Amino acid sequence: MIHYKLRDINEIRPWSNENNLTLHWFALTDSYYWFNFAGVEFPKYNKQIINEWNLDENYLHVDYYFARIFRDICDVLGYVKYSVQNEVFERINSIDKLGMFKNALKSWLECSWDETDEQYDEVYAVAVIGLTLEDWTLVTLQVVLTCF
Repeated sequence: MIHYKLRDINEIRPWSNENNLTLHWFALTDSYYWFNFAGVEFPKYNKQIINEWNLDENYLHVDYYFARIFRDICDVLGYVKYSVQNEVFERINSIDKLGMFKNALKSWLECSWDETDEQYDEVYAVAVIGLTLEDWTLVTLQVVLTCF
């Protein structure tokens, strides 16, 4: 699922702060990385970018520190350990449905909400079924992963 190739140690350039060169552990994770979901590799540079940027065709993937994506994945894992309720997921199980649902909620807030707590609780809170920011992150991730 997650693939990476670390740069050769001799290719890693120390970081500099004026004339002070340092080699930090983060720099040692300089690599090429990519994801593979059911045979689909991404992100991956296309031939046009390879030619325009004069890239080595042996390295078609993201050229960045693996520590960064590893930290990002660790941050997200807390959100994907719980399932989304089937009732919620059926309403928003595609990127298009998720977008329409979010737009409908936004439209209701902007155009129809009378700004009372009672109406908010009766309409908006019921519509989102108590979804928190963490729930929205989880739903969005599951929708995206379902598309692969």
